[in-house]
Formats: sequence, C-alpha cells, structure tokens
Amino acid sequence: MRNKSIRILIGIAAVLVLAVGIYYLPPVHSRLAWRIDDLRTRIKYALNPPEQALFLPTQQAQIDALVTATLRALETPTPTAMPLPPDIPTPTPTVSPTGTMTPTPLPTYVILPGVQYEDQHNRWNYCGPANFSMALTFWGWKGNRDVIGPAVKPNDKDKNVMPYEFRDYITESVPGMSALIRMGGDLEVLKRLIAAGFPVVAEKGYYTYDYTGKYSWLGHYLFTTGYDDAQEIFVTQDTYLRPGEDRQVKYDEYLEGWRAFNYLFAVIYPTDREAEVLAALGPYADETWADKHALQVAQQESQSLTGNQ
Repeated sequence: MRNKSIRILIGIAAVLVLAVGIYYLPPVHSRLAWRIDDLRTRIKYALNPPEQALFLPTQQAQIDALVTATLRALETPTPTAMPLPPDIPTPTPTVSPTGTMTPTPLPTYVILPGVQYEDQHNRWNYCGPANFSMALTFWGWKGNRDVIGPAVKPNDKDKNVMPYEFRDYITESVPGMSALIRMGGDLEVLKRLIAAGFPVVAEKGYYTYDYTGKYSWLGHYLFTTGYDDAQEIFVTQDTYLRPGEDRQVKYDEYLEGWRAFNYLFAVIYPTDREAEVLAALGPYADETWADKHALQVAQQESQSLTGNQ
C-alpha cells in the first residue's frame, strides 16, 4: 500500500513538472500567460475588492505647493544687461518692417487612409503594442503587435509600457522612423498634425469594463486618425472596445479622458519628414515650451474644474 502511495505521488510530481515544462514552451506560454494573470486578477478582486480612492481636501495645499515649486524651477532667469565701456557707443536697434502672418485655415474634415487596424485582445495589456504597431504600419512597416510586444514587454508581469519606451524602441529598432512625445496638447495641434498627414497616439483614460467584468477607470492609448468639425468628433482606432475600428469620439469626451495624462501625445513619422512634423507642431516643436505649457494648463484646471472633470 505504501509503495502504491509513493508511486502515485511520484506520478503527480512528474505530471506537474511536465506541465510546467510545457507551459514555458514559447508557443504555449504566449497564449496562456495572460489568461492565468487574468484569472489571478479576478480571484484577487473577488477576495479583496479595491476600495475607492478618495481625494482629501487637506491634500490640495500639498499639491499647490508642488505646482508652485515646479513652476519656479522651470522659470527662465531674466539675463542682466551688462553696461558697455564708456568708449563704446550704445547701439541703436533698427526696426525692420514685417508683414502680418495669416495662418492657413485647417480643413474641417480629414480622414487619413491606409490604417491597418489591430486590436489588443488575446494578449495581456497589449494596448500599447497594438496602438504603436498601427502607427508604424501606417507608414509601411511590416511588423505587428507581436513584434513590438516582446521587445517592450519582455516580462509577463510588465503591466504597462511608458510612452518613452515606445519612442526608444522606434528610434533604435525601426530604421528610417522616428517618434516624439509632447505634453500639454490640445484639439488644434492634433488637427494640425492630422491635416498634415500625421496620425497621433494619445494617452488617455476612460471608464469601461475591464477583464474582470468590473466597471472601472482604465489608462489607454488611442490611435487618432481623423476628425470632423461638423460633428465635433475624432476618428480613432480603439484597440480595446468592440467594435474599435474607426470609432468616433466627441471632442469633449476625448478631452475629458486625455486630461488624466496631461494631454500627452506621440507622433510617429518617417525621419526624412521631421521638418513637416515640426512645422505642424508649431510652438509644441519646443519640448521645454510644451512642458511649461502643460504645467500651466494643469495648474489652471486644478483651480477651475470641479467634480469628476
């Protein structure tokens, strides 16, 4: 009897070792890892539901102090004029006549063709790889989400990939392509870029049902490929929602979700067309200006917005 029990235990151990070995085979692991993480998350939420995060009024003073300190750190010191020696005459500035520049009005409707839609489903948190894959295939890149994903998410436990990680991957691993990131964007700069032929990846948040079936707030990338001023909508390629292709999002709804990430956006483009991108960016071509602008917008909105805005 005892020998039989030992054989059963050895058999169970052998089966477990074999199962673990099969699980870590790349074709199997890539298909099962996200499902196991999904199951673990469901169990965790069931046993220990996340509590609602509450903002305490006493925290506002701390936030105001941080914002003020950051603004002071970003301020450019005003240079002090040095007096000229008495034997050198003071130059008189010459004012040259300049013409008045009239900005070219943007078209009221632009839908960029050539988008190859990809979703993030059947992968664990593949929102980023799917969005940036679309941004690259728009320009003729031959890869997909499963090329970018393992490069930027080499560990299954990596739940999020930051925008700069995608930028670095593109500039270092995709020949002939470049990417830039800016903060503090607005509707006009997005429309200028799209009208110039450059789609945009925005980082935003929204409320929807997550993998566990819980209705909650999620951070999300959103590939934006068109707009229509008559309807006041952006045309987006949502990798999570179904259907997600050419999904229309109202300007107000877009801004509300975008605000959560300080209106961050990324532009992916052929390196030899950088001058066109910088021209479309306008003042956002200067990254320092964009950062200061984002901080000023955040400070203003923290004082003026109320409720869940």
